[in-house]
Amino acid sequence: MRSIVVTGLVLLMAVTAFGVPDYVAVGEGWVDNHYYRVEIPARTMTSASVPLIVVMHGGGGTAEGISGSSLMYLILEQEEAVLVYPQGHYYGDTWVPQDYLWIGEIVDQVSTDLAAQTEGLTTVDPTRVYACGSSAGGWMAHCLAYLDNDRYAAIATVSGGWPGNQFPQLLNTPPVNKVGFIAFHNRWDQVIDINYGSGSAALQWSEWNGAPNYSKTPFAPVYFLHNWDDGVKDWVKLHEIKTKINGTNNHVWPHNQTYGIEPVALMWPFFMQFDRSDLQSGDEGPVLTPANADLVLNTYPNPFNTMGTVTLTLPEADQVRVTVHNMLGQTVLTLADGSFNAGTQEFVLDGSSLASGVYFVRADVTGQAPLMQKVVLLK
Repeated sequence: MRSIVVTGLVLLMAVTAFGVPDYVAVGEGWVDNHYYRVEIPARTMTSASVPLIVVMHGGGGTAEGISGSSLMYLILEQEEAVLVYPQGHYYGDTWVPQDYLWIGEIVDQVSTDLAAQTEGLTTVDPTRVYACGSSAGGWMAHCLAYLDNDRYAAIATVSGGWPGNQFPQLLNTPPVNKVGFIAFHNRWDQVIDINYGSGSAALQWSEWNGAPNYSKTPFAPVYFLHNWDDGVKDWVKLHEIKTKINGTNNHVWPHNQTYGIEPVALMWPFFMQFDRSDLQSGDEGPVLTPANADLVLNTYPNPFNTMGTVTLTLPEADQVRVTVHNMLGQTVLTLADGSFNAGTQEFVLDGSSLASGVYFVRADVTGQAPLMQKVVLLK
């Protein structure tokens, strides 16, 4: 792992970037080949620990672009926080579930850098880490909350998708920890239907969070607020935006001047209600830990033509299931299902029965978060 902070956070106290207000300081870096942007207050932070928010762009977007379109940096005018914008790098600069691994590494690296460069005076609070995203970035926020469940206390999506539709086998059991969820979605969205995206997500998270009490605000000129609670805390909030702008697909990050709502202003206080230290669900079930660094999944060649090889390196003997899924999340091949010794195991990937396209190889190892790799079959 290698991190390059182009402009150190200490220097950033006096340096601002084009396109953001002067109270925002901007840095950037790399973890391996993954780029990220960082925004912090330009003033010296006085808090001993601060929250961190991962902000993810939609398909085809950029880290800088989502900073400008979301206005998440408005938080930094009054509050002390760290905003991290990872850059998606798959086809169309988008995301796949397995990205939770390197995004977590970026969060860890930024946390380490902040502590080092402030000489320990300000650190990232590991119990107050959150994620949000637009469109495909919202889709990825759900993946982070589910696959890296011990890290994120709450998430937010704007016009977001729901990975449970594409990968039902990926999200087929409740996560160990509860996660707060707030969503903003236009009922006239022509790219991701509200019911297919945020509506489906809200229903699932309300069930997982044990929040069966549903309420809906009466008639409102701008949006309906759908709310799920457990009698004590509001766990899930869905803002169904009613404003329609003709001639557009209404698939945008809305703002006050266009849609009459500012997600950032509602997102921040919602996040601050949640702290990872007190969000254990109490449910019995297997605890999934982030994948061991010595647990490695690889497919070659990639792309492959009919036949390929999948390798899985196990640090110790374990129960393993290796499957292949299509873009709908359906299992199309099972490569392995049983007990395997430590070391590198090889499995034949026979795509002769499959059509050309994008698939996902998934490895489930007892007690570990799933490993996934995107592969392309070209015949």
